[in-house]
Amino acid sequence: MKSVLNDASKLLDMGVEEEIFPGAVVIVGDKDKVLFKKACGFRELYPDKKAMNIDTLFDLASLTKVVVTTPLIILLVEKGEISLYDEVGYYLPQFKSYENLRIINLLTHTSGFKDFFPLHKFCKGLKDSLDFIGKSKLECKVGEKVIYSDNNFIILRSVIDKILGKSFEDSSYKYIFKPLNMKNTFFSPKYDDNIAATELDNTTGTYIKGVVHDENARLFNGVSGHAGLFSTALDLSKYCSSYLNKSLLREQSIKAMTYNYTKCLGESRGLGFCIKCYGENSSGGELISDGAFGHTGFTGTSVWIDSTLGIYIVLLTNRVHLSRDNTKIIRFRRVFHNAVISQLSM
Repeated sequence: MKSVLNDASKLLDMGVEEEIFPGAVVIVGDKDKVLFKKACGFRELYPDKKAMNIDTLFDLASLTKVVVTTPLIILLVEKGEISLYDEVGYYLPQFKSYENLRIINLLTHTSGFKDFFPLHKFCKGLKDSLDFIGKSKLECKVGEKVIYSDNNFIILRSVIDKILGKSFEDSSYKYIFKPLNMKNTFFSPKYDDNIAATELDNTTGTYIKGVVHDENARLFNGVSGHAGLFSTALDLSKYCSSYLNKSLLREQSIKAMTYNYTKCLGESRGLGFCIKCYGENSSGGELISDGAFGHTGFTGTSVWIDSTLGIYIVLLTNRVHLSRDNTKIIRFRRVFHNAVISQLSM
């Protein structure tokens, strides 16, 4: 692991120096143990510099989709409470008018819904937002192509709530965080000390810290199926390793989640996760195994799990603390994952 430590450390330090991100925390591991970990740079630059550390809490942004919403749906499948081919309108009346819109279309982003609506600007809350989405025109026919959309996972959160009859937060804790001993993973943190700051809030003149960056999730009091979750790299390492040691979901469930359902629809998608397909541009890089699965978050976060090599990579950064227009992380993710994979596979 010395070579991985050297290569990964150099790239992370370069990322700070070249202002790709103010700081980062990385953990690489297998099903049993952590193989490499490092924190570098700063969790906060303004108004004062504060160093990043291995326990820093991050706004995960869209990682919420795969850390909470997707596994909750799959757990419901395992319990016989839901089928992926159930029509969404069976659970939520707002969506009865969409012909053949099924749960699997939401999970694979083949629903046809627009990628994003600024719901926070014209809706009053979750129900109002569901009503608005339910009246919107589809961008294409259901199942025709992949359109990555937060709306899909806003809807899935409400499906989960209706079936389980409890709050999304309570369900997340009971079925995921507690079984995996993820003690520092939650919505709406109750403290704001060791948290990676995100973007400048022009309305308050202060940098966002401990409050969800995503405006639509903020409309839902920080709790949503598409964003809102906060966690640490250490907790995410427990989550990622569960796919390798099969401690949360059954092997057949993981196979179903990581099958490429959309190979000919413009982008490779499993259930919730992005799937690595050789020949496609992937945040997991060019060297990660065909069939590896992962996801990114707008704030600068990502996880990738490679079952062939038996490893996972958690990369958390606060890249939006510089500005949401700072997109250098896109290339960095690829080269970083390539460096780690090349050394691990030697």
